[in-house]
Order: sequence, then structure tokens, then C-alpha cells
Amino acid sequence: MANDGRGDEFEVVVAGAGPVGLMLACELRKAGVSVIVVDPRAVAYELPRAGSMGPLAFEAVDRLGLGEEVLAEERKLLGEYAAMFTAWADKSGVDGEPAAPTRKAPKEHFAGLEKIDPALRTDPFRRRVRIEQPDLESILADAADRLGAVLRREHEVVDVQQDGDGVTVCVNSPSGLREIRARYLVGCDGADSAVRRLAGFDFVGTDSSVTGRMAVAELADVEKLKPGFHFTPRGVYVHGLGFSRLSTVEFDGPPADGDPLSLQEMQASIRRVSGTDVTITEMPSGSRWIDAAFQASTYRIGRVLLAGDAAHVYAPVGGQGLNVGLVDAANLGWKLAAQVRGWAPDGLLDTYTAERHPVAARLLQNTRAQIALLRPDPQSRALWELFSDLMDIRDVNRHIGDMLAGMDVRYDLGADNPLVGTLCADLKLSPEEPRAASENGVARLAELLLGGRGLLVDLADSAPVRHAAQAWSHRVDVVSARTDRDDVAALLIRPDGCVAWAAPAGAEFNASALTASLRTWFGAPMVST
Repeated sequence: MANDGRGDEFEVVVAGAGPVGLMLACELRKAGVSVIVVDPRAVAYELPRAGSMGPLAFEAVDRLGLGEEVLAEERKLLGEYAAMFTAWADKSGVDGEPAAPTRKAPKEHFAGLEKIDPALRTDPFRRRVRIEQPDLESILADAADRLGAVLRREHEVVDVQQDGDGVTVCVNSPSGLREIRARYLVGCDGADSAVRRLAGFDFVGTDSSVTGRMAVAELADVEKLKPGFHFTPRGVYVHGLGFSRLSTVEFDGPPADGDPLSLQEMQASIRRVSGTDVTITEMPSGSRWIDAAFQASTYRIGRVLLAGDAAHVYAPVGGQGLNVGLVDAANLGWKLAAQVRGWAPDGLLDTYTAERHPVAARLLQNTRAQIALLRPDPQSRALWELFSDLMDIRDVNRHIGDMLAGMDVRYDLGADNPLVGTLCADLKLSPEEPRAASENGVARLAELLLGGRGLLVDLADSAPVRHAAQAWSHRVDVVSARTDRDDVAALLIRPDGCVAWAAPAGAEFNASALTASLRTWFGAPMVST
């Protein structure tokens, strides 16, 4: 990757080259900020810890211009799923052909209850996208490279010192200790974050009570394990929810040691839980997980910030991790860039904690609830059965589905309009100005936000709306367009897709409300208004 810093000086150091760190690097480079990403690993992590990303995360990646690459990987993965099911059916004598790969989302689960119907969500067109985490990391790493970020592997953060002007990050590299000077440091370095520990963040929550094991594994006798979730007196096992995936959960406390997960340990666990003598012939990768649920009390101490698992850890149930972590990066990226560039309004960087901390706090609660429902004791099984009945109620199904997908996220921006504070769906617009339209005359919201600037969408051809925003043309694009929505006349959208201001259709235009929002999020105007 290119070096846009001067020697060992960069504007931002990002610790951690996982999806969140790479996503943040892309966001910062899009705004012209010099970035170095450091990671202690020699190579990218190959275990597909996450097999999908939620709709909000996909939309954030799409705003980087990477949507088509991600969807291409999804189509490939769905083909592999179909082939895997066919092979299992051949061995077990199951009749019928698997459905052809499709963009329609299958049922999702809450605590193993595979009842969540994405079609019942508040906005069913915003869907989960199937992609293995290593493939997503590869896409994001290539994008960061193209944008000019610097990636240094085998660079472990061992000390952090900050002062009024910046941060000095000491890393242990193959050539010895090295100091990197930057204006800000962001820890995206996972659950055991060195940055969090060295910078002195409080990390509070509940300890682990389970050991989960997950692996990519080949079985000699795959017919002994049925696909899906299975509850036994010894725990839970999951087979086939992803290409060659195998998982177990045992409720006997956290692991006794930190040694890497071996084939023998994984085989012993699946045999205990399943009650079979299934044999693992090959295990390219595997890891353990626990249900510790902790969160940093703040995501910022001075010039050091946290994002993703460094800021919040929880059991990987419900497929929520990538969704929350990548949206953390999208929320922080443009705000940190504004701070570095010197135009951030007072308090802008602190809104990162204010907006994202409650989201993760709720995530920790729902993962704790799922672990409680998964327990094999009679009381928990009875609760699971009751919860299963409740999920047959459409409103409950929608509520849980919205929660897992993050569709219920609404930041408190102090406005009554229900759109303000939400992360806007990728509207299809028919711009009045040809320069803003795609070849077919229709532009997507994601395309209009590719530049990392704010966006004012005038949906009622209102000259006063456009005039009110003229003084912010250096930071906010204005587009007059038509769409099929009839409840809104104009939207001010931040670079992270959040609706900062909305004018209801048919209401009298309040210019002062719009200009106040523009000042809050995009700083001072070019001229006095």
C-alpha cells in the first residue's frame, strides 16, 4: 500500500486489519486523511467467523462503491451452499433438489429459533447479505490499497502515549520497536484490544459461562449430522449454516486454556454434544468463542477511540457482529476526518459515542437473552418453547427481525420527525439534473454519497430549500429529484447515511431548522446566512 504520511507520521493510526479497521481506513482515505493500519498478524485470519452482514453494514460498504463486489461473492457462496446440500442429500438419501441460488433471504434465527422471516421486517428490501468474513476482508483490503492506505502486518501495539497535539504509538515490528506519530489512534483490534487496555478505557460487563467452538471441517460420515440447529442434553450443535461449518456450544464454563482449537478437541466436543461417533477428517481452521458481554464506558479518551469488538464484545449469536462493527466505522469515519481536517463543529466527534454506545448496549442485552434461551436445563427449554410460540405472532417476529438487522436504530438527534436519526434506505431517485443520474436516468442514494460529502435531496423542486443550503456547497451536495415516497419533501443526509433533517410533504418550509442542522453537522457556512 502507498504511504501518504511523512516517514512515521500519519494523521490517523488504525490498530487492527479486520473488517472494521479496513472499513475505517477506507472511510478516512476517501476524505483524504493519511492512514496507517497496523496488525500483529502475519496474514489475514482465514476462519469465516461471520458468514453474513446485516443490511446496514451492506449499505455502508455500498457507499464505498463496493456493493457489486460483495454481491458477486454472495452469488458464489450461495452456489457453494447448494452444492453442499446436494452432496449431503446424496449421502443421506434425502429426496428433492435444492432451490437454486437466489437473492431472496432465507429464514433467520434468534437463539436457534429459525423463524425470523425477513419479509416481515419493517423494510424487507433491506436484507442480510451472505459473505464469508475472509472474502469481505479481502474486498476491503483491496479497496484500502486502491485508496492509498498503508498496511503494516506483524506490527503489534505495545505502548500508547497521547498529548495535546497527538498520539505516539509504539509497535513491535519485525525490525524491532518502532514509534508512529499521529493525530489520532483508533483501536479496531478486537475483543482483547491492546489499544483499549493501554489507553485506560473502562470495560464493564458480565463474564463468560459457556464455551463455543466453531470450525471449517470435513466429515467422513456427514450423514450422521443433520443440517441446522440441534439441542441436546449436553448443549447445542450447528451443522451446515455456511460452507463446511460446524459449531458446538457447551454450558460448562469458559475454556480452560488459550491454546489453538485442535481437530481432536473439536471432534470430542461434537461427539459429546451430538451423541454420535462422527469423525472429522480435516479441519483447515477453527476457534473458540465465549459469551462474555463487555462494553467500554466511552468510545473516546482524548485522541484515542475504539470501534467494533474493541469497544464491545458479546457472544456471536444472531449474526450481528459485522453489522454493528462496520456501522461503527461508517459513523466514526467522516466525523474523525472532519476533526482532522479542522472543520468539525464543536462536539462532532463526541456524537460517535453518543450515537453508537446505546446500539451496542442493546446488542449485549439481546445476545445475553439468546444464551439464556440456548441453555439445556428444563427451565430454559420451557422458556425457549414459550418464546417460539411468541415468534409466531407477526408483530413479535417483525420486532425481533428489525432488532437483529439493526432496522430499529434511530439516533437521538433531538427532532420529532420519525425519519430524523434513522439510517436511510438506498432510495432510487430520478434526478432533475442529468449530471446526477446514472445511464438509465435513475440514481441510487449510495451512488450520490460515494464522495463522502453530505447530501441534500430536494424532492419537491423547492428553490427555497436549495437556496438555504447554498452556503454549505463546499461540504454538501444538493440534488433535485423525484422518488416514489410521498411522505417527505426534502432530506438532509450525512455521509454515513443518517437522516439529519427532514421536511414533511405539504408542510411549510422552515429554513432556520435546515440551516441549524447544516451548522450542527457540517460546520460554519462559507458566508454568513
